[in-house]
Amino acid sequence: MDTDRDLVPELENLYENKDWEHLLARSSESPQDPEIQYYRALAMQQLHRFQEAIKIFESIYSHIGVLREIDYNLGLCHYHLSNIEPSIDYLRRYMYSNPSHPYIYFHLVKVMLVKKLHTDIDDVCERAVVWRSKKIPYRIWAYSLYQLKKYKEAHGKCLIILEKNKEEHAIWFLLGKVLRRCKYIKECRAAFEKCCALDPENLKYKKRYESLITKIATKRDYSSAKPKIQLDTPILPKTAGIKFLENRGCEDLFCRLF
Repeated sequence: MDTDRDLVPELENLYENKDWEHLLARSSESPQDPEIQYYRALAMQQLHRFQEAIKIFESIYSHIGVLREIDYNLGLCHYHLSNIEPSIDYLRRYMYSNPSHPYIYFHLVKVMLVKKLHTDIDDVCERAVVWRSKKIPYRIWAYSLYQLKKYKEAHGKCLIILEKNKEEHAIWFLLGKVLRRCKYIKECRAAFEKCCALDPENLKYKKRYESLITKIATKRDYSSAKPKIQLDTPILPKTAGIKFLENRGCEDLFCRLF
């Protein structure tokens, strides 16, 4: 019969191979060992049995040395159960203890966005820059900066995203809104035209574009007025010879846990 210690390498292998059902079955054979129960909780988490996973994580919290990872997984489980405040608390705690984790900033701001915590999102993203994270959540950051009326900063983040991928119609739309707030009307029109071209069935884009065109047509000198807020150049993404503004990659579009 296997001892608890003999079982750990097997459980690790099952976890790496994403064999969740077998991992759950094998880890259930040693209910008294905290480390093995940790694997059991991980299996339940991946099988979307989040409430059961939380119960196990909490039961072994004071007995196992990988508390930082428990914070992270508790945060994810609470998120999937729509327990937003405890999710933020656990993920924030994990960020402080393990700031180099590649996905923690993206996951944390995604949860914060549910509560519209735009100032906190800005702070977390600034921290990601300080720690040179390779997964800076620029999309959420740009949106939060716009909500905070930090239009110059939002403009810069939109350019970073679009220099990585010019097909991001939602970011072209956000850029257009930023440019309109700053009174770069000609550039705003170009941005709205771009997002409408990329997603021609989007009624929200069409409505905003038509509103702008009506304003231009009915208000003299509207499109030629001086900008209200001076932005750094380039105002729109370069069409050739793209050079990244920052040596950072945007966050992954897809994540196994979210």
